[in-house]
Amino acid sequence: RPNPQTAPLEPAGARVRAGTMAGEAPREGDISSFSVEQLNNLKQNFEQEVRDMQTRVQVLAGARRRFANSQACLDELGEASDGDPMLVPVTESMYCAGRVASAGTVLVDIGTGFYMERSLADARQYLQRKVALVDRNMEAAGQVLQQKGHNLDQVTMALQHKILRYQQMEAQQKQQRQAS
Repeated sequence: RPNPQTAPLEPAGARVRAGTMAGEAPREGDISSFSVEQLNNLKQNFEQEVRDMQTRVQVLAGARRRFANSQACLDELGEASDGDPMLVPVTESMYCAGRVASAGTVLVDIGTGFYMERSLADARQYLQRKVALVDRNMEAAGQVLQQKGHNLDQVTMALQHKILRYQQMEAQQKQQRQAS
């Protein structure tokens, strides 16, 4: 990252990509011609987009952990026999005592309150597909986050240069008034 005090006053030809959200075509714009107010608004928009993408990545990471936890549970259940005691999750932090009814099958939550009975092998394959999907989504979100972070850096630098230029102009005007 260039030092603002040693960098040129205006980031010549600095460009940012906007409109990278779903359904929008990417647009590039030369930000050196933007006003301070426009740059500040753009900076605030990019900051919000970066926060939103960080939240999305965190949510996906949480889903990834839950699927990995489910895979570990399937591995442990594969070693169980019918009638073995077990703890059944009622919520994320509350469990009740139970017994394994059928060690070869499990109920798989397929979303929106629907469950399907599956063999352990089918359940493992289902979880592997879900993990792969989450991994792909995390990678894509990470790339978008990186681009938005770059855009934010460009806009922040341009805003700092613009403010520095205004401060230098004011200082020169003040010196000229004092000299006359």
